[in-house]
Amino acid sequence: MPPHTSSTHNPSPFSETHVSTSLLSMLEEEIFARSHAASQSSSKLVFISPPNKDTSFVLPDPESLTSANYGQFALKTTAPANREFLEHEAWFCGAVIQLHLMPRGDGDKANILEDYALNALTSLNQHKKSQWIQQSDPIGAHIIDNRGSAALY
Repeated sequence: MPPHTSSTHNPSPFSETHVSTSLLSMLEEEIFARSHAASQSSSKLVFISPPNKDTSFVLPDPESLTSANYGQFALKTTAPANREFLEHEAWFCGAVIQLHLMPRGDGDKANILEDYALNALTSLNQHKKSQWIQQSDPIGAHIIDNRGSAALY
């Protein structure tokens, strides 16, 4: 009599599907944790070129969004105040690239996570822009909105 076999198939923990699912789950947790941590940052960023009123901050285009700390508005890598920001930026850039290279279908979790990571990079660059504006004109950067709270533009 042959041994009893189950009709259910348990995928190997090293199968491509299992590894992809595990990787996506880990990336998802890290994306949300880092997004929250990055949004709580209150450090004054230190730019390589000091901000000035004559230079308007330009947000990176979608093609260069995944180039960490690149261009005219790069931050000093040796400034302790920039450490956390630069770590988050580099991590999100790597996550976007890694997610972009994963095989996927429409509505796939990798697509959704890539969008979340790109949104986090966009938020980081918006924070950098706010810092640039505030530092280039510390008095004019604070504008009182109609609710009476200070807002940066």
